[in-house]
Amino acid sequence: VIWDASRSLLAHVAHVRAQAGGDAAAELIAGRRVLEIGAGTGVVGLTLARLGAKSVVMTDKASQLPLMERNVEHNRPGGDPSAGIAPVHCAELCWGDDWQHESDDSLSRRDAFDTIICADCVYPDRPSGLATVLLDLLDLNPSATLLLTIGRSA
Repeated sequence: VIWDASRSLLAHVAHVRAQAGGDAAAELIAGRRVLEIGAGTGVVGLTLARLGAKSVVMTDKASQLPLMERNVEHNRPGGDPSAGIAPVHCAELCWGDDWQHESDDSLSRRDAFDTIICADCVYPDRPSGLATVLLDLLDLNPSATLLLTIGRSA
């Protein structure tokens, strides 16, 4: 499933990219190290990798990693990791107070990411530790831009 918030986020990135007209400073993605929270199928992260990100790390719960990894492999032309897509890595990220101890170590490195993406990860009926993770990541990456989109409930 591709959620509406993912479509909105990608439309926003495309709009900003078009408005930037080659101005690298105005770009949200080009040449940036991107971290996606709650990547699901990986459609957002893979699209950003194709739009010129320097690298993309897509995260989700452990049960989602095989699907994301399979989608990464299917989106590399001819299986060539260097053809037309930035390096994409899939990693487990547990939401909560102990995320830095329970998740991939590379996620808690200081200044590792320039852009943090989170699309449709807020569920009003199911509280989570997402806020803790986002605040910690922004503390670790003080220059990063956070793009957060939330879909409407039916």
